[in-house]
This record gives sequence, structure tokens and C-alpha cells, in this order.
Amino acid sequence: MKKILAIMVLVLFLGSSLPLIEARPTQSLTRTMPELVQEHNIVKEKYQETKTEWETARNSYMAIKPTLTNNQNSLTSSSNVNIVKNFLTRTLERMERHLEIIESWLNRVITDKEQYKELTEELDSYKEQINKYKEDVANANTIQELREISSEIKEFWKDVREKLKKYTEIILIEKVGDAIERTEALSEKLHKKIDSLDQNNKQVSEMQDILSEMDENIGFAKEKYNDALDLYNQEQNAISLVGNLDNIRNLLKEAREYLGEAHRNVSVLVKLYREYLGEFPTLTATQITQTN
Repeated sequence: MKKILAIMVLVLFLGSSLPLIEARPTQSLTRTMPELVQEHNIVKEKYQETKTEWETARNSYMAIKPTLTNNQNSLTSSSNVNIVKNFLTRTLERMERHLEIIESWLNRVITDKEQYKELTEELDSYKEQINKYKEDVANANTIQELREISSEIKEFWKDVREKLKKYTEIILIEKVGDAIERTEALSEKLHKKIDSLDQNNKQVSEMQDILSEMDENIGFAKEKYNDALDLYNQEQNAISLVGNLDNIRNLLKEAREYLGEAHRNVSVLVKLYREYLGEFPTLTATQITQTN
């Protein structure tokens, strides 16, 4: 009996959130396609709805858990079977929503068509297997049958979660690369604005110094990003990538920290520019929003 319940509880934990699921969409990834942000938010809402339904199903399951004994009546009770079936179905739906969240991120950050096709086809294969498990759960008649199905689901999702790690890294790499690209574009435009001012002015000189510091931070961010990218390219299959996940993630974290410093440089520049000319430099407000 303990084995039966343990398997079902393990399935419960298989639906735990990936970091990307709770990530907030940022304008920097829209590439002038806000509809992708809207689609992403719709998928997130669906995930939250599914999560609520899953929690309700889990509560119902936990309520009958003490009654699930080894006697035949307990294992074949239609009421018990239906409650466990609902719990497993909701768990599978939550897994499906995980995959949809990841796919929505891929839609927003992957520009290579072949890579996108390869990744989405792999996600589709996982969805197909989940649908098969849904059918198996629906056709089950006893707790014992559900136990066997849940054991298969556990192994399936354990394997999938390992493979999904590569998606996380791909998306994070693309996000940081996009942020660097936009910050560089912003720097170039600020250079043109500030270079057109009186270079003998003390405030302008100060702006140039801050702009140089901004460029330095961007350079450091690019170094960390390139190191992470090199490490990822060396270990592209999911199994070998696992050992480098922390290193890749740490490098990307450092890159984002440098970008954060660059954005703080922009804030100071905007303040000085306004003090000097009495107005914000055109384009800056939008660009700052996009690169944050």
C-alpha cells in the first residue's frame, strides 16, 4: 500500500514549476512583436488555471488517502478510482502546461528556423505521450491499474525533465544575447547624441565618461555571455550538458549583472542630459524600457 501511495505522491511532485514558468515577460524579447507577449501571457493564465484545478484534485485525493488499503473494496471502489483518476489527469495536464510555457518562450526567443523546428517537434512528441497516458488513465478501472500507469508517468517525466534542461539554457542564452544586442544599440544611439554636443563642456565630458563606463559594462557582459555560449556549444546534448548547467547559469547571471550596471549608467546619463539641455534625449525612454 505504501508503494502505491508513494508513486502517486511522486507524480504530484513531477509537476513542480520550472523557473521559466513564473518568469515575467519582458519587452526586450518582443522584437516588435507584442502579440507574442500576449500569447505568452495567455499560456501562463492557462497554466495557473490548471494548477488551481490540480490543487483541488490533490486535496480530494489526500482526503481519501487514508481509506486506500489493500482490501479489494478499497482498490476497486468507483468513487476512489474516479478521485485518483482525476488527480492523475490533472497532473498530466499540468505537465502539458509546462511544455506549452516552454514552447511560448521558444516562439519568442528562437530565431533559427531549423533549431525551432527541432525543439518544437520534440515538445510535440512529449505532448503525444501525455495524451496517451490520459487515455490510459481514463480506461483504468482499479487503483492497481492506476498505480502501474502512474509508475510509467513518473519515469517518463523524470526523463523529460532532464531533457528540458537544455531548453532552459537555450532560452536564457537567447534572452541575455537579445538584451546585450539592444543595449549595444542603445549605446550607439547615445554616442551619436552626446558626440553632437559641445565636447568642451564639463557636463558633456562627464556624460562621455559615464558612456565609456557603460560600454565597459557591456563588454564585460559580452565576455560572460560568450563564455556561456562556448560552454553550451561544447556540450549540446542533454546528458553532458547537465554537468555544466550551473556554470552556464552563473556566467549568464554575471552577464545580466553587468547589463544591470549598464542600464544604471543610462539612468545617470539621462539625468545629466536633461540637466544640460532641459529635455530627455529622444528615443531613450523607450529604449530603456526595452532593455530592462
